[in-house]
Amino acid sequence: CAQADWLSASRLPWPLGLMNKVLAHTIAELEGGAFKGEVLAVESRLGALRIEIGELGGTRRLEVFFAQAEAFRVMDERDLGEYWPECSTPNGWLFEVTDGGWLKQELERPGSLVARIHKELREFLIAGEDDCVSVLSLSMPEIRALAQANEA
Repeated sequence: CAQADWLSASRLPWPLGLMNKVLAHTIAELEGGAFKGEVLAVESRLGALRIEIGELGGTRRLEVFFAQAEAFRVMDERDLGEYWPECSTPNGWLFEVTDGGWLKQELERPGSLVARIHKELREFLIAGEDDCVSVLSLSMPEIRALAQANEA
């Protein structure tokens, strides 16, 4: 997510060196160049997940659709320190997390079955300026352009 100005080693309640970091790669490139946005809406219906993102300072809007989302969470970027800087907006906005993220936490958490039942589960992160959406999914995300803000 976006790296906050308040993020400095002297102001954090934990030592940065002790925090596990994620491994991830960008999975979306868009026509029209870089995209920096904010999560506008999250809708879950019968196992499918739809996330709408609006471009900051621009008119583009996108929909990210997961046909088989098993779990999702929406969190403020400040609470996802282990994802920085790998998954910060200068590096992209849609990432596949391959190690060290929420999926790994669910595999290690005694009360969780989601990752044990679905061995082919993958983790994705949509990085907004403030809100970020983590998704555990059996399907790859589909990205669709929506009508631009001035066309609606």
